[in-house]
Amino acid sequence: MHAKDLIFFSENLMFFLCGFFVGWIELFIFATKCDIMTIDYREFVHPQDESALATMKAIPGFTTAVKAFMKYFNETLVHGLFMASKIRLSPTQLPHIYKRLPPICKMLGITEPEFYLEMNPMPNAYTMGDTKVFLVVTSGLLEYLDDDEI
Repeated sequence: MHAKDLIFFSENLMFFLCGFFVGWIELFIFATKCDIMTIDYREFVHPQDESALATMKAIPGFTTAVKAFMKYFNETLVHGLFMASKIRLSPTQLPHIYKRLPPICKMLGITEPEFYLEMNPMPNAYTMGDTKVFLVVTSGLLEYLDDDEI
């Protein structure tokens, strides 16, 4: 692989990841305003994100490399750090925030990830995980958005 291919790959990966996180925020906003019982997550995938993912998957060994990275990065360690440094949301821990997640997961037909609140003034949301998926929103995002947007 040439240096220009690596640059192209990293730019597409960052574009894809940014779009994915923005998509989660848009999905949170959409799900709180609709009465649809089930939706297809692909309705929220931007065409450029879809194209970037297809490009990355076309690279031989891409999936294997990502899984190896996740293993090397030690998903268990990151999960432990999140449990130690963030607030895990649940029906009994900040339920006014947590209650928004189960309906979204039900509509998408996905397993509910662990849901964390990060005390950080920067508005952001992100997800991580391969075998144990978790979702994080920052206090800055919750302060930035009004109730209808959350």
